[in-house]
Amino acid sequence: MVYKAALLVAAAAAAVAALTTLSRDTTVMTAAVAPLVQLLKPASNAANSLANSTTAPQRQRWVQQISWEPRSYLFHGFLSDEEVAQIKTAAAPFMKRSTVVGDAKQHINVVDEYRTSYGMFIRRNNPLITGIMKRVAEWAKLPVSHFEDMQVLRYGAGQQYRPHQDSILDEVQQPHGPRLATVLLYLNDVPEGGETAFPDTDASKWASPEVGAQVDPTLSECAKGFVAYRPQKGDAFMFWSFKPDGVSMDPFAQHTGCPPTKGVKWAAPMWIHSRPFRPDTANAPHDPVEAVDPGVCEDVNPQCEQWAASGACETNKAYMAGNVEHHGHCRKACGVCSVCETDDRTCYEENRRKQGYLVCTEDDELAVEFEEGRPVVREKQAAGRQGGCAAAGAACA
Repeated sequence: MVYKAALLVAAAAAAVAALTTLSRDTTVMTAAVAPLVQLLKPASNAANSLANSTTAPQRQRWVQQISWEPRSYLFHGFLSDEEVAQIKTAAAPFMKRSTVVGDAKQHINVVDEYRTSYGMFIRRNNPLITGIMKRVAEWAKLPVSHFEDMQVLRYGAGQQYRPHQDSILDEVQQPHGPRLATVLLYLNDVPEGGETAFPDTDASKWASPEVGAQVDPTLSECAKGFVAYRPQKGDAFMFWSFKPDGVSMDPFAQHTGCPPTKGVKWAAPMWIHSRPFRPDTANAPHDPVEAVDPGVCEDVNPQCEQWAASGACETNKAYMAGNVEHHGHCRKACGVCSVCETDDRTCYEENRRKQGYLVCTEDDELAVEFEEGRPVVREKQAAGRQGGCAAAGAACA
């Protein structure tokens, strides 16, 4: 909360300075100070209406402009603690090493050191995600049909996403039109580092340079000197990849996901396109494999053993055994995991490590419990024990 307090203190100081130097003419004074005072008070009626139209937050909610280049805004307290917990516990079992585009024409993604987080997608037709997207749509003034599925990301110590643009003017890579805007939902407080930073900006790009000057000393080396924000749980950060003309990409929208220097970072980016995004799949039925924790070694199709015997584990490896993005439908038949005894946590975690998924540590404030032999992820406080999720292969805290 020190970081958020710095934003408020800087804005207040700027407002006081303006009051002491402006003309005593009330009209002039009010007009000049209003933008700074707006930073200090709760959101406008429209924003309050937006927030109160949901089951979300009880904390104070208000919208703050961060910069003009790129156009970026922070919605304080957008998500409730309950929503944050539901997103994290739904995503945690399926978090796998993030990928980048390898061959756009063949739609092949690859693991690369340029992006070292872990992540997964939650479908748009999930009722929780649909409700959140409707609220974001009200704020962004763009329809829900233009949204991609919600991605959930987790950055451990030293993990990052180097400078990149979210959008590109390429019909092959983005056939549903370019991504106009990005909305980042932050799912935990990051003690140090982990900022979203715009490395092509400088102090002059802050909407309030006074706020930037106050905030900059609190940032990690990755973010110092740039427009940047360190995540606070429940906040939503929106920035536009295009200039107000709607045609030109904004070069200042290039951004980086800085590595946490203490603790971990959980975030849920949502990308909004200029045209409806894959409308034919928006309400498609869920694949049964989406409900199976990769730490549990089982097949989801009764024909798996027959297919494996015919060599399908090699000829159709992505479907059968899994790949860098998905776990397979016939992992047991293909021998990529071990069948565990009931409540055997060591075996369960080893299955996840072998396939590149997350395993438990304390930093994430999550815990894995076993109920009737099946793993269940809960918030650590609710579970009443230590636990969490961290990158596979990483040392446990």
